[in-house]
Amino acid sequence: MTSKDLILSTARQFLAYVNKAPSPYHAVEEIKSKLVAAGFRELRDTDQWQVKPKDKCFVTKNQSTIIAFAVGGQFKPGNGFSIVGAHTDSPCLKRDHNEKFSPNKETNICPVLSTEVQSQLGKPVGETADTDKSTPTQADKHQPLLVKLLCDELKVEPEQLMDFDLHLADTQPAAIGGALEEFIFSPRLDNLLNAYTAAVDFVVRNDVACGSTIGPIMSAKLGMATVDIGAPQLSMHSIREMCCTTSVLQSQTLYQAMRGLHVSKCDSILDHPGDTINIASYT
Repeated sequence: MTSKDLILSTARQFLAYVNKAPSPYHAVEEIKSKLVAAGFRELRDTDQWQVKPKDKCFVTKNQSTIIAFAVGGQFKPGNGFSIVGAHTDSPCLKRDHNEKFSPNKETNICPVLSTEVQSQLGKPVGETADTDKSTPTQADKHQPLLVKLLCDELKVEPEQLMDFDLHLADTQPAAIGGALEEFIFSPRLDNLLNAYTAAVDFVVRNDVACGSTIGPIMSAKLGMATVDIGAPQLSMHSIREMCCTTSVLQSQTLYQAMRGLHVSKCDSILDHPGDTINIASYT
């Protein structure tokens, strides 16, 4: 396989993942299935964990977060560890489960909404809801047209809706383009690219002293040295982002190399003996 073939093959595998992951819940479920296929076992909060050297395990939280780890064969309590971290959520128009029908318009990323859609979203529930019902239901909290669409899709009655967490996503699949097939055009590159490349070949070396967490926030809270990195992107936070096809393979290669760093190499890079390298993957 040529270098270009490897780059494109790796990129296409990533696109298949993105197309199956329109929300954090889908993203985590897809990563979970890949980990199980690679021999990882799931740990549950209600169980007593028995973890030993050479074990490969993962745990999920709220179906939107997943933490996977592999214990080194020479692990001893107190040894350091290395981590690659990425967020599974991506900027989008959403209706959170704990809100009335007042969608999160993601004002920090300034999405462009059509005039009519914006006016409809801005209407109070009372302007369109059926106020003749004597016993309000959960469906009455939300815009009737949205409720109808959901009920038709799920084949349920409005009274059966307990609540929902709605994420709007681009229906167009991710694609490779450019004269030399050098670009990826895709939604949710921020940050599924790193969520994917960090988990597909996930190995945490617990028998060497390295460590990590996610970005400056964790660095400030825990006092860990961090490196905040990510693949270059165009139109970041838009419904259609763009990056290079080489970024997928490069990210995988980088994370694999980082996990193999010996403590002496970590110290020489940081110039602070005893510290650890922390890779926070954040595009």
